Amino acid sequence: MTNLSLSLSHQKFVQAYLRRPNAAAAYRAVYPGASAQSSRQAGPRLLKQPEVEAELNRLRELGQAAAVLDLARKRELLATIINDAEQKTVDRLRAMKLDAELAGDLGVCLVNPAEDELNETMERLRGLMFREKAGEKTELEDGEGE
Repeated sequence: MTNLSLSLSHQKFVQAYLRRPNAAAAYRAVYPGASAQSSRQAGPRLLKQPEVEAELNRLRELGQAAAVLDLARKRELLATIINDAEQKTVDRLRAMKLDAELAGDLGVCLVNPAEDELNETMERLRGLMFREKAGEKTELEDGEGE
C-alpha cells in the first residue's frame, strides 16, 4: 500500500531511497535529467519534506525495506526460468522482461505501486516451477505475466 498523499515521483523517490539510502542518488533515479549538483541539493531537501519523511518511516515500520531486498530472490526465480531451455520461448521472454523491469532497466518501477501485480505474477511463476518439478508440463497462458 502506498501513501496516496504523495505524488508518483515522491513515491518513486521513497522507493529508490529505501533501495539505496542516498538522497542525491534517489533523486537522480526519479529525475534522470537532473544535474549532479541539483541532485545533491534537491535530494536532501526532498528527504526532509514531512510527507516523504513520514512515508519512509511508515514503510520502515511495516518492514517494506526488507521486502525491497526480497527482490533479489524474485530475480533469482526469474533467472531460473530464463535459463531453462525447456521453457517455452514466450515464457522465457516474459521472464526476461519482468527481470529487466525489476532491475529498472526499462525505466519501470514495479516495487510500488504495482507490488500486487508483481506478487501475483511471481506466485504464478512459483506455481509453474512446483508443477514442473512434479512432472507436469507447464506453460504460461497468453496474457499471463503482463
